[in-house]
Amino acid sequence: MSEKFPPLVSVIIPYYNEVAFLKESILSILNQTFTDFELVILDDGSKSSAEEIILSFNDSRIRYIRGENVGLANNINRSIGLLKGKFVARLDQDDVSKPERLKKQLELFHNIPEADCVFSYIKRFGSKKGWTEKPLISTQKYHKFEPFTDGCMVHSTMMVKKEVLIALNGYRQEYYPADDWDLELRMCHRYNIFILEEELVNYRIHEGANTFRTYSLMQNTRRWAEENYLRRQKNVNEISFEEYYKNKSFADKLRHWRKDNAKLNVRIAGNYYLKNKKSVAFFYILKAFIFHPNTILKRFKFMFAKQK
Repeated sequence: MSEKFPPLVSVIIPYYNEVAFLKESILSILNQTFTDFELVILDDGSKSSAEEIILSFNDSRIRYIRGENVGLANNINRSIGLLKGKFVARLDQDDVSKPERLKKQLELFHNIPEADCVFSYIKRFGSKKGWTEKPLISTQKYHKFEPFTDGCMVHSTMMVKKEVLIALNGYRQEYYPADDWDLELRMCHRYNIFILEEELVNYRIHEGANTFRTYSLMQNTRRWAEENYLRRQKNVNEISFEEYYKNKSFADKLRHWRKDNAKLNVRIAGNYYLKNKKSVAFFYILKAFIFHPNTILKRFKFMFAKQK
């Protein structure tokens, strides 16, 4: 890679402590059919350094940046100015990009000049099974992102113009673990986001995933991000999380608690399903149904719609 001709794409892998799947994630980028990229590993002050794994590849396209522990969002933000590419693609440390991911996302940027950011669909996977995140039923190959229709996209699938991240000041750490959703909501207010209707990333489900440890906080922070999105639409000042939560009625808090518990149990059921433990998965589905029947009925309606 020549300094005179910088790479078109900077692929970032934010890394913290868990090395189990990092090598597989790195390989999935090095094996891309599109090759004009740099791969930047962003180590957020891990106790277990990834340097030995990275050096084992002996690939000049890889850079390793290690800093003090500042949290996921801040770890990404402090690297943006150091990236050489026009586009930034993200992959989390336990996910896997399919070989044509970069190529296909860049093709969409080429075909839609007004595009500022491109996401794709994912395939969830674990130890034995996998399933598709979205139904691939559209006659198009892509569509424009609609926040409350598409929901939060997985940021392991994101490719975005670097100038957009700079203009938005990147992620906001105070919104973690819903900082990805907050970024999307701020981005779609000013820029054009498109979704490539193809599974370009395998998204790993496992017990160590942050979504399992911090689910309740994630959901409350997600709703706070949505509240501030609606306030921005009305040109009203944003409010703090404390103010947002204080303004919620007891009835709203109870309703959200039931719904969040239902969704969490569905996620746990999915994890056991991937391990082929169907009876345990069914138990968690029943728990979810008790917490919030409508959540389960909507999920099954969605699944049956995919099969038609």
